[in-house]
Amino acid sequence: MRLRRYVLALLAAILAAVIGVFVNLASDSKASSWVAVFGALVGTVILGLVEVWRSRARRALERPNIVPLVEQLRMPEAEHTAVLLKLEAQADSDPGLRQTVVDEVCRYVRQAAAQAQEFDEEVSVRSLSDEAKNGLALAQRILTRHLRASALSQGGGEFWPGIDLNLRNATLVDFDFSHCRTRTLSFEGARFFGLTSFRNSASDQYALFSQAVFEGFASFEQSTFHGDAAFDLTQFHNGVTFEKSLFAGDAIFSHARFAGVAEFGWISALGQTRFDRAYFGGRVTFSRARFEAETSFESASFVGTAELMHCYFSAGVTLRDARFVGEAYFDGVSVNGRLVFDDARFDGTLSLRDIASTEESRIESAVPALVSSVSASLVKAETEPLMDLASLLSEQGRVEEAEQLYRRAIDAGRQDALGGLASLLSEQGRVEEAEQ
Repeated sequence: MRLRRYVLALLAAILAAVIGVFVNLASDSKASSWVAVFGALVGTVILGLVEVWRSRARRALERPNIVPLVEQLRMPEAEHTAVLLKLEAQADSDPGLRQTVVDEVCRYVRQAAAQAQEFDEEVSVRSLSDEAKNGLALAQRILTRHLRASALSQGGGEFWPGIDLNLRNATLVDFDFSHCRTRTLSFEGARFFGLTSFRNSASDQYALFSQAVFEGFASFEQSTFHGDAAFDLTQFHNGVTFEKSLFAGDAIFSHARFAGVAEFGWISALGQTRFDRAYFGGRVTFSRARFEAETSFESASFVGTAELMHCYFSAGVTLRDARFVGEAYFDGVSVNGRLVFDDARFDGTLSLRDIASTEESRIESAVPALVSSVSASLVKAETEPLMDLASLLSEQGRVEEAEQLYRRAIDAGRQDALGGLASLLSEQGRVEEAEQ
């Protein structure tokens, strides 16, 4: 149909040129001369377009037909490793086939995972044949060696840029995606067994890991997420690190579960960051992380030690209804905006030394909620939070509240609180009370 339209347009242009020539010969009119010139130009342009179309058609005819290979890959009895290698070779030589081949390889991985009914403790697929296991391992290698920078690629594979990777609900074993780069990533519902590495990886648009399960340790260290990153409802069973990673879009970890250590030190989050109702079963650290937009830990649970030391929050942070069972360290935190601790609970030690803010009143507004929370959570003479809060209130000139906390610490047996109270009273000119 397109070729027919091009031919008709060309004939119309030639006809216009011929008519113009005859009119010019008959009347020697300037108007007819312009008609002839215009018709010739239009005809030339259309001829050029037709040639481009013919060239593309020739290339399409010359392009290898990968349909038979794709059909073989979908047949259970086929020798999948050989088919995968042939598809890889075709895509390596023809960039126009790369996304299609990646889609088919991803489909193969998802189907292989669906055939595996269960995994044993050594992370080997019980229900798959040796050929299927080898094919699954090869498929993973094909994807990673062509999505990794060529200088770092194992096996000398050429880098395939601009790829959309879809491994939703796939099962992956010892998946090494380090130094790989894609346009988009989709791993929703995927299960990762063994060691998983996304270290130094990058996604140009979105990266989706919602409801994924990481059975072994996972590393996202120094990864770059140029778009939104979704880890909501994701489970990390044996630890994870995101240290020094960049989140340029929104970072969503709502309802995520971290059973082991969780490391977010030195991350940079430029969009909204949400850990609402997240569960941290082990030690978690956000030390020296920078949050440039709204950040929320609302209703999050921290069972192990929580370290948020020297973090910077550019647009405020909320820990409303958060629960800290272990020690909680906020030393050196800097906040530009509102700091919300309403109804948060601290069962262990709370440290708030050297908190700074460009809007001091915002910090002050959070202190009463902290005092109330610590009061409700104070058990087994855990008085360190009282001392920290008393010192903070004293520095802010809130003498009555600081005095009250010092006296409560003294009643709980903290002898060093006597010195703090005496110093506070002396500064207020209440020398006699200080001496007592």
